[in-house]
Amino acid sequence: MLSLALAQIRNRENIRENFLNHIQFVKEAASYGCNFILFPELSLSGYMQEEVKEKMQLIKKEDISIFNRLAEENKISISIGLPLEKEDGIFICQKIFCKDGSIKCYCKRFLHPGEEKYYKSSDDSDWTITENSIRIANAICYDIENESHIDSAIKKFGLDIYAASICYSKEGISKGIKTLSKTAQEKQVNVAMANYVGKCWKMDCGGSSGIWDSQGNIVIAADGKTECMVLAEFDTSGWKNFKIKRRQI
Repeated sequence: MLSLALAQIRNRENIRENFLNHIQFVKEAASYGCNFILFPELSLSGYMQEEVKEKMQLIKKEDISIFNRLAEENKISISIGLPLEKEDGIFICQKIFCKDGSIKCYCKRFLHPGEEKYYKSSDDSDWTITENSIRIANAICYDIENESHIDSAIKKFGLDIYAASICYSKEGISKGIKTLSKTAQEKQVNVAMANYVGKCWKMDCGGSSGIWDSQGNIVIAADGKTECMVLAEFDTSGWKNFKIKRRQI
């Protein structure tokens, strides 16, 4: 069985505060017995474009390895969004600190128009993990608008849950919800999504982090304004014990 937490966070505009908030979310999720927690796109830095190099320098000052230790000690895999620099450029990455001590990095495959000025896309990073025999494929924001992304995961891996880390505005979230519901129904795959609330970069984010079953029905969803954690358990019989732990912002 997978015990899932979706972290609906507010960006603090300060790397240190974001870092500490992530640690708190992870510890809370572990206290609820979760074994996988998903954060939004670029969650550790906050979504940004022009400021990416500056934010990367600030991230380097933090001890990211603490998430490796938290994962192992609490038996919880942690999927965090951050920019990643390689020899050929900077990538939007979902870094997954697995509970067995291993680390995986999925780099965004499909960039939103405009992101190509600051980031590179990647076709060769591994976007799939298995947690307690549940097969999960990671997606980052604009990936969900490209059907070939989930098709590749299904073909390669089979798939139980499509886990999307996004940064959608209040104006855009309704479109994102329709896309994810349609994806779940047409591909007969469960979908989980983590989004921001509050101000992030140049937008007010629309929250609504939630879960859809393999028929496209909404299982549970957060509202559009509250920092919170969406919790649920999943096995071959479906979703159960779902609830929301709220934080007022």
